[in-house]
Amino acid sequence: MEPTTRTRPLADLFPLKILVCGWCRAGAATGGVRTLCAEGESLTVTWHDRACPHHVADLILADDS
Repeated sequence: MEPTTRTRPLADLFPLKILVCGWCRAGAATGGVRTLCAEGESLTVTWHDRACPHHVADLILADDS
């Protein structure tokens, strides 16, 4: 049976933005961790060093205890 609808590629639905942290300057090649953010109609990935204060803050905000 043939599908009746066509789907758009995921990249069309959620364009990916890759950012370098302004504090630690980590990128895909040097960063150890990533922060993901779905905002509006895009997905943002920000790279950080493990000791970056932005990464530490993300861990604190994500802690649900």
